[in-house]
Amino acid sequence: MKKFILNIIKYSLVALLLVNVISFASLYLLSKSEFYKPSYLINHFNKHTKFDYIVLGSSRGLTTINTNQIDEALGTKGVNLSIDDTGLPTHSLMLTHFFENDFKTKKVILTLDSAFFKDKKMDVSDNDYRFLPFVTNDYVRSYFTEYENGVFKKYSFSGFFPFIGVSYYNLELFFPSLVTIFSPQRHNRFDDNGNYRYPDKKLNSIKKLGIENTNISNLKLLELKRMCTSNDAELIIYIAPIYNTQFNINKSLGIEVINHTSLLKTTDNFYDVIHVNKKGREIATAALMKYIN
Repeated sequence: MKKFILNIIKYSLVALLLVNVISFASLYLLSKSEFYKPSYLINHFNKHTKFDYIVLGSSRGLTTINTNQIDEALGTKGVNLSIDDTGLPTHSLMLTHFFENDFKTKKVILTLDSAFFKDKKMDVSDNDYRFLPFVTNDYVRSYFTEYENGVFKKYSFSGFFPFIGVSYYNLELFFPSLVTIFSPQRHNRFDDNGNYRYPDKKLNSIKKLGIENTNISNLKLLELKRMCTSNDAELIIYIAPIYNTQFNINKSLGIEVINHTSLLKTTDNFYDVIHVNKKGREIATAALMKYIN
């Protein structure tokens, strides 16, 4: 019986070691690829690259601002680092990731969703697993420690046992890592400048106009502003168009706000209520250009 138990322990340890080695290899492959935005930034651009502007945000930043259109018109150099299904903490992490890897920019355009206008309890986002290839970096580990709630901290524990995160997000991490073996420059739904757009379809909606008088008072924004200032960059808050919605911003912590909530009036410009289509993206990007020029 004792020998049986010892064999179980031995084989369990071997199995644990094996899955950790495989998981480490998966994260390593992703870190050397361009599949997700955090690794794309590092591997697509030369270190110390200086941008005229970068775009941070969720899917609304990803699909509203077309850096290709801006750069072709103004002769600038920009990149869209927005990640879908993320919130303000993730945008802050991406900005830290940007500066920690010795990139520079003149302007940081933060596409802020209304859910983060004011202070609230914030958590990790659905797509934060895309930073797991860099979980051993202090700033990534600190981020997960600060924002991950609950007893089972799959992100934080992955810094010691990578199989936890890789097995939990196997479809998003393990299988894409196999793809990167043959195609390390493949991107996950974004082009060479980080942009993505939804199919060009027209919104069908009867939503009535909603008008809200509000402040932008989330103190996390001051942390981002200080980070930008210490890196000689200007932080600008951008509020992307929403169908039949108008935000009247009264205060914004001393940060410049570009409020394009009500810029687009018709359903012809929207894919859904909170995302523009191809036509809407062209109009919204053109309207943003004067702030970047």
